Amino acid sequence: MPRPYRTARSFVSLLCSTRERGPQHTEVLSHLDSNDSRMQQVFYANGKVWGALDTAVTVGGANKAGIAYFVVKPDLSTGTLAGSMAKQGYLALAGNNLTYPSIAVLPNGRGVMSFTVVGADNFPSVGYASMDALVGAGDVHVAIAGEGTADGFTSYKSFVGNPPRTRWGDYGAAVVDGRSIWWPRSTSTRAARSPSTSRRLLGPASRPPRPGGQPWATGRLASSS
Repeated sequence: MPRPYRTARSFVSLLCSTRERGPQHTEVLSHLDSNDSRMQQVFYANGKVWGALDTAVTVGGANKAGIAYFVVKPDLSTGTLAGSMAKQGYLALAGNNLTYPSIAVLPNGRGVMSFTVVGADNFPSVGYASMDALVGAGDVHVAIAGEGTADGFTSYKSFVGNPPRTRWGDYGAAVVDGRSIWWPRSTSTRAARSPSTSRRLLGPASRPPRPGGQPWATGRLASSS
């Protein structure tokens, strides 16, 4: 029978020494996954179909993950479904990557595209840009700034297989509620834990919400009309 440890100090000493000489792990450094070319969400509003997907872009002289967006006007006047491109374009940010976009649009044609911002200037953060069919995507804003590196379960081979795919932002979305647009999106904390709490951001559309540090962010932009 092993001798019991009578004090907390002796138990902690054993635990620390065991960890120091523990078995070698086979985990590898995992980079964030920027997804493929599938659309995560498509939205119909103002007589148009709105969608966006991940793509490669060259911005600031470097290849980064960016977003390609499309606004399509469907037509059923002939009895056969047809469509024309009302607007399309790319969204990118120098020194950073934009991944996993989601779009929601109000009946008046005013919308928001939410996404993950991550790169040299940002830990995994909640980003958004305004959307309409005339201008396309507006400037990139950070609604909630990430505070640490990504360290979720999808970063480890033991959970998801080899190679691991850290799909940060994969569960993001954007929805319309009356005259408001909401977008839930994950962001990192100093503790680098999975999203577990929530914060509600309320602010006018003309001004980006102030940065915060919650691991799960819910943004809202109110319509002005």
